[in-house]
Amino acid sequence: MTMSEITNKDAFYAAFPPVSKAEWLEQIQQDLKGADFEEKLMWKTVEGFDVQPFYHPEDQEGKEAIQFSFKPGDWAMRQNYTINFAPEAAEKLEALQKQDFNQIGFVLEDVQAIHQLLPLAQGATAKGIGVILSAPEDRDGLVNALKAKITAGEWDGDNLFAIEADWASMMTSTKLSLIELSKHFSGKTFFIDGHRIHFRSLSAWQEVATILANIDEMLEETSSELSAREVFEHLTITVAVGPDYFMEMAKIRALRMLVANLFHLYDPEIKNPDQVYIHALNSEKHRNEEDPDRNLLQSTTEAMSALSAGVQSLSLDTQDQTKERSLVFFERITRNIQLLLKHESHFGKVQAPVAGAYYVEELTEQIARQAWESFKNAIA
Repeated sequence: MTMSEITNKDAFYAAFPPVSKAEWLEQIQQDLKGADFEEKLMWKTVEGFDVQPFYHPEDQEGKEAIQFSFKPGDWAMRQNYTINFAPEAAEKLEALQKQDFNQIGFVLEDVQAIHQLLPLAQGATAKGIGVILSAPEDRDGLVNALKAKITAGEWDGDNLFAIEADWASMMTSTKLSLIELSKHFSGKTFFIDGHRIHFRSLSAWQEVATILANIDEMLEETSSELSAREVFEHLTITVAVGPDYFMEMAKIRALRMLVANLFHLYDPEIKNPDQVYIHALNSEKHRNEEDPDRNLLQSTTEAMSALSAGVQSLSLDTQDQTKERSLVFFERITRNIQLLLKHESHFGKVQAPVAGAYYVEELTEQIARQAWESFKNAIA
């Protein structure tokens, strides 16, 4: 080809006519020299899906690529800290403000710390940082303490971005308190702990199906007090991201689509999957306790999976289980992973990077189909 033909896009592509899927398969069969195609080149995932050695545009004919309109660059970078005292929380918050992070999660070992943390949250909100409170060891205590402060007129329900208390793990009386709390709270009160579900699930579609079942249970239990729209607007779903790079992208995309479908059944006006709030965090299930450096690398690829799929917020935790290096060191490294992905790898500048990718689209469809069927069978 001449240089003018190379610089002419139409002429350039004319020199490389499209190859059909049948032609590719014919060439592969020749290269296999009689060996069995499926035995040599196909494999099954733990989900039971057959993975082809290649995917082709013909696989997506008649199908519309799944595309979400929110930009990955809008993701909120979150750092979580286990906190007991307000001065410690203030110190962490001040340091985080200098790091371009816009969410901070306070994991409380003693829920009484909220008396000192709520005024601190007001200052954080004023500076554009969302504060998330959780107490994994005392979810009921956290919800009841916050409701008591509202009842006593000591707190107006503002200045917190979210309360994370897993719905499925709370007592019935606490659920009633949370419903009442949500009526006075502008942030996100309802929470599905997908990380807990991730630990108990054998596959991506089982994980998605269980999250859907938890949400359906929440909708049934709140229906007498709140509309589906109110629950939807107050809901956060946490998803743990494992090391299976493309499968995790597909899992998040399928989950976003199916959650919107589920809410649509309760309220036909809820249609937009972009509005499903998903927070991603790296999985502890696949962590190697003897190799913290490997965990750092794995956390990076897990973050890349989440951001490629599209999530509203992300936090990373890669504590050194061997205790050879300080917690402060690993907090800094996990912050830097997000900063590098955002400002140097430019993950924030590409919208829907995997939309239309044949393999990811196929995986998304298979997870969605299997998860929805499993969910329907579970509630039948």
